Amino acid sequence: MISRHHSLRLAALACAALLGGCGSGGASSSSSAPAHGASTSTNGSSGSQSPASIAATVAECKELIRSQAKLPASARTKLEGACDEAAKGNTAAVEKAAREVCEEVVAATGSLSASAREKALAACKK
Repeated sequence: MISRHHSLRLAALACAALLGGCGSGGASSSSSAPAHGASTSTNGSSGSQSPASIAATVAECKELIRSQAKLPASARTKLEGACDEAAKGNTAAVEKAAREVCEEVVAATGSLSASAREKALAACKK
């Protein structure tokens, strides 16, 4: 079983990857590097994490989201909520928020052709 601490880090990475894949700029992909490096330093324990450790990881998750300057405020709110849900082990809520934000970003990107928009929306559902 994956610990909540590890789950939160994965949620943050998923959000960063999602933003990098759906966003229009290449700069967002560089912000995922620190979180990726941090995720490899988990202690490997499968037991429950301390409340302080979980709180620190939630804060890291939210900071990663806040660092995405091009992200609409509504999307930030959804993803920050996903950080809190990941802390509770609610991966379904994390996946739902990521999908909704991806769809929102695709819809807001006016420069996509119809074909590219379809492909991007399909990728949001994976």
